[in-house]
Amino acid sequence: MGLIKKPPNQPEPKSGPQPYLVYDVFLSSAGRGNAESMRYTKCLYYSLEKAGFSVFWDYGGGSNMDLLELMLQYRRNAGQFTLPVFLGVTPGDIRKAFADFTKRISEKDKVECWKVTLSRICQIQSYQWVYLNNNHQWSDNDMHIRNVVEHVGGLLNGRNLFLAEFEVEVGYRVQEATKLLVHSKSKEVLLLGIWGMVGIGKTTIAKAIYNENSRKFEGRSFLANIRELWEENTNHVYLQERILFDIFDLPTISIDNIEIGKKMLKKRLSRKKILLVLDDVNKKEQLNALCGSSEWFGPGSMIIVTTRDRSLLQDHGVDHVYTMKEMKKNKSLELFNRYAFKKAANKQYLDELSEDVVAYAGGLPLALEVLGSRLLGSLDSIPDGLIDSPHPVLQKVLKKCVEDLNDMEKAIFLDIACFLVGMDQEKVIQALAAFGDLAKDGIKALEDQCFITFDEMNKLRMHVLLRDTGREVICEQKGGDPASWIYDVFLSFRGEETRATFTSHLYTSLVNAGIYVFRDDDEIRRGDRISVSLLQAIRASRISVVVLSRNYANSRWCLQELENIMECRRAISQVVVPVFYGVDPSDVRNQTGLFGESFQDLLKRFSVDREREKRWRKALYQIGSIAGIVIIDSR
Repeated sequence: MGLIKKPPNQPEPKSGPQPYLVYDVFLSSAGRGNAESMRYTKCLYYSLEKAGFSVFWDYGGGSNMDLLELMLQYRRNAGQFTLPVFLGVTPGDIRKAFADFTKRISEKDKVECWKVTLSRICQIQSYQWVYLNNNHQWSDNDMHIRNVVEHVGGLLNGRNLFLAEFEVEVGYRVQEATKLLVHSKSKEVLLLGIWGMVGIGKTTIAKAIYNENSRKFEGRSFLANIRELWEENTNHVYLQERILFDIFDLPTISIDNIEIGKKMLKKRLSRKKILLVLDDVNKKEQLNALCGSSEWFGPGSMIIVTTRDRSLLQDHGVDHVYTMKEMKKNKSLELFNRYAFKKAANKQYLDELSEDVVAYAGGLPLALEVLGSRLLGSLDSIPDGLIDSPHPVLQKVLKKCVEDLNDMEKAIFLDIACFLVGMDQEKVIQALAAFGDLAKDGIKALEDQCFITFDEMNKLRMHVLLRDTGREVICEQKGGDPASWIYDVFLSFRGEETRATFTSHLYTSLVNAGIYVFRDDDEIRRGDRISVSLLQAIRASRISVVVLSRNYANSRWCLQELENIMECRRAISQVVVPVFYGVDPSDVRNQTGLFGESFQDLLKRFSVDREREKRWRKALYQIGSIAGIVIIDSR
C-alpha cells in the first residue's frame, strides 16, 4: 500500500490486527501532485474531524491502483463502505488517463487486474461529482464538503454491511436459506452453515441475513475473512477479542491464549441472545476457538458459518446447511449486463455476445462481476483470450483454492481437471487406480470442498473455471521454457487405424533422424486409465504432431489429447503440425464427411455433455485451420 503519512497530532495506527475499529474513515487522496485536490482533501479531513469522526488520511507515496484494489477487497469481503468523490473529473476522464498510463506498464496480468479495479470503483453509485473552479476556497460550510460529511455520518450511524453493487437474486437466496430455520424453536441456539465454491456469493448471503436480522438480537458480530486472518496472523486470539468487543463494546480486551478465550466466550456469551457470523472458515480449530458448542450462547442465538468445506459443518454438528448453487442463465445474463452495460437487458446482438461470456462464467457471481467490469460499456466483440483461460483476478483466487489442497487431493484434482470431467464415477475411480484406496477418499474430499460434483446420472462435473485453472497449474509445472522441454515431438494418433500403415514408420524415421519422440501408444494397454503424466508429456514437448485419420475423432482419448495440445499452442506457443491422413482439412474443421460421422458416433455412444462437445469442436476447428501435411491416398 506504500508509505502512509498522517496529519499533525493524528495517532499512529497500531501494528497487527486490532480487536476493534481504530478509525471511522480512511481518507485517500489520489491527486497528490494537484494543489486543488490537496486543498479539497485537507478541508474534507478537518470537516470530518470537526464532525466527531476519527479519520486516517493517506496522502503517502504508495500505488493508487494497489490501494484501490485493497479497498475493494474489504468492500466485497467485510462489507466496508466505499465512497468515491470524482473531483473535477468524470469516470470517462479517469479511464482515458488510465489507458495512457498502462501503455508504459509491461506486466499484463497486473494491468488486467487494475482494469477490473478501476471499472468497479467507477461503477459505485457515487452521489458526489465535484466540479472544480479555479482557486475555489473550500470550507466546512461548502455544499460539497457538507454533503460528503453528512453521507459519511449516515453510513456510520447504520449497522448494515455493504452487500453488492447489483443485488441480483440476493433476496431469493436469503429466503431460501432462512426457510431452513422456520420450524426451529425460538429459544434454541441455531447453527446455519452456508456452503459453496469460491466466488459463488456465500459471504453476500451471510451479510444479507445479518443486515435483515441484526436488530432482533442483543448483540451481533460479523467476522470476515477468517481463513485469511488465521493464515496471516499467529495472534489468533484477536478473533475472540473481536467478538467480545463487537457484542459488549468494551474499550480494551486482552486474552492471553486461545483456551482462556474459549472460557471467556462461553462465560460471557451464554447470557446473551446474539447473532454471530463466521465467514470463510476452513479449519476445525477456528470453529472450536470461536463457537465451541451451542452451550456457549444464550437462548435464541443464531450462528452462521460460511465455508467451502462441507465436512467442517458436518463434523461441528450444524443444524442446517444451505447449499449455494450457480446462478441460472437468465439471472447470470442480468447480472453480467448490469456490470457491463449498467442495465439488465440489451440489444439482441449484445445479448448474443454476452451469452458466450455468461456461459464461460458458469453461473459464478464473482466471475460475472469481474468479466462484466472488465468489459464495461465496450463490448462490440469479446477480446481475444478473455474466455480461453481464467482472468488474472479470478485465476489468483482459484489458484489459492488449489494450493490449499493437500498433495494427494491436489494430484487427484489435476488428473480430474485434465481428463476425467464428464466420466462415470466408477470409471473415474478406475482411472485413478494409481492412488489405490486413497482415490475414494480424495474424491470425497474434493466433493466436500466444492471442486467436483456428481450429477443425477452419476457423471463427474467440475466448474469450467476450476478445470481451466487446473490446466494452467499443469502448464506452469511444465511450461514453454526450453529448460523444461524433455521431448522434441509429441506424437498423437489413433493407434488401431494408423499404427501399422503410417505412424510406426513416421516414429522410426523421426528417431533415426535423432529426434526424441513421445509416442502415445499406451491406449493398447491402458483401457480407461489415464494419467496426468500424459498431459505433462504434451507440455514438455517442443512440437506436437497430430495424425488426423478418419476415426481419430471417434476416440475420447485422442480428443482429450487434441484439446490439451491446442491449449499448449495458445498458452506456451507450442508448434503444432497436423497430418491429414486420408481426410480433408475442411472435414476436420467443420466435422463433416466420414470424419464428422465418426465424431457424431462418439457423441452418441458416450452421451458427451454440451460443454465438452463445444471444446472438442473448437479444438477440431482450430487444428483443421492450420496449414499442415495432407495425405489423401493413405493406402
